[in-house]
Formats: sequence, structure tokens, C-alpha cells
Amino acid sequence: MTRLRLLGRVLFGVLLVASLVSFLTPADDLADPGVDDKVMHALTFLALTLSGVLAGVRPPPLLAGLAAYAVGTEVLQHLLPLGRHGDALDALADLVGVLVGLLLATGARTLSRRARPARPAAPAPPRAPRPR
Repeated sequence: MTRLRLLGRVLFGVLLVASLVSFLTPADDLADPGVDDKVMHALTFLALTLSGVLAGVRPPPLLAGLAAYAVGTEVLQHLLPLGRHGDALDALADLVGVLVGLLLATGARTLSRRARPARPAAPAPPRAPRPR
């Protein structure tokens, strides 16, 4: 495993735990971040997506997992006695963050492949001498 992938995994884990704590903190204990709630949701899931890609998670399972996480945290906010309510628009903002993250990661991957110099072709194997 490369150091970059290890860093991505650690970052993904830290962001996942931090976001879960944030999403399930009782309403009375929440600090005002000074940013619109929907923007904060999108940025959180953008960061989760980029760190997941860096960790080596393939896009389809990453999209599915983060979509389930987005819906799950909203359901938990609605069901748990936190003084909070689940909001479908929050889950939608989460999904926007995931999609933007996947688009950015795909674009970065495409650009990095184009920027790499082409590998020189392997030399042709020597021909056997023709009989005379």
C-alpha cells in the first residue's frame, strides 16, 4: 500500500468519525459554523468523497456507501432524541457533495494520465537471420 493511499484511508476514517459526531450532536450543543447548513453538508461529503477516492475506494461502492450514510444520518437525526430533525434536502446536499467529489476525482485522474509522457515502445525483438 502506498503512503498516499494510507493517508487517504486515515483521512477518510477521521472525517467519517468527525462527521458522524457532528451529525448526531444534540441541537443544543451545536455551534453555529457561520456557513449555510446545506453548503456545510455538501462540503463535508465532498471531503469524504475525495478522501475515499484517495484511499482507493472505487467510485460505485463509494457512491453507494456515502449515499446510504447520508440517508442513514438523516434518519437517525429524526429518530433519536437529539432535538434535531431529518431533512431530505440535507441528504440531497450530501449527494451533491459526493457527485462533485467524484467529478473532481475523475477529472484529476484524466488530467494526470494526459500529462504523463507516453512510454516508449519496447524495442522489437531481434529477427532471426534468414537462411540463404
